[in-house]
Amino acid sequence: KQWYQRRVRGHKAGAHVQLGQHDTALGIYDEEIVTQARTGESFPLSDASSLLMRIRADGVGTGGREKELVPLWSQHRSSFTSLFYDGHVAFTSAMVGDVEGVEELGRNMQGYIGNKNRTGWNKDATEQFGPDLVTGCQEMARGDYEKAAAALARSVPGLI
Repeated sequence: KQWYQRRVRGHKAGAHVQLGQHDTALGIYDEEIVTQARTGESFPLSDASSLLMRIRADGVGTGGREKELVPLWSQHRSSFTSLFYDGHVAFTSAMVGDVEGVEELGRNMQGYIGNKNRTGWNKDATEQFGPDLVTGCQEMARGDYEKAAAALARSVPGLI
């Protein structure tokens, strides 16, 4: 039940973003979403990261809220688990300009791709879309949004 309630809150906040009600979405983030993210678990962290990224993509500031998520994500950065979770780590690092963090993730991703024991959809998606996702996040972290947009445009449509 708790997992479902968290998911509904995240989607509710996302709906407010879609409607242009960013302050309402940030209120839901502050009151509900970030509390779960502070546990350090990947799924709540991904909800928090994606909401902040959507708000920023609309050109709206988040008041630096993403800075709190970086150390929480850092415990997950030493190995590559999945393009979904590690992609969230990458763009959270990118939002705060942490080029080194994104580069570490890129190295871990290359190790994951090179592991012949890995198979299946996640491996295939990572090989196909992961390098451009990481490159886009690296450029975003560096502040080169034109290059970031070009790289992300090659990766994101294949992932959603």
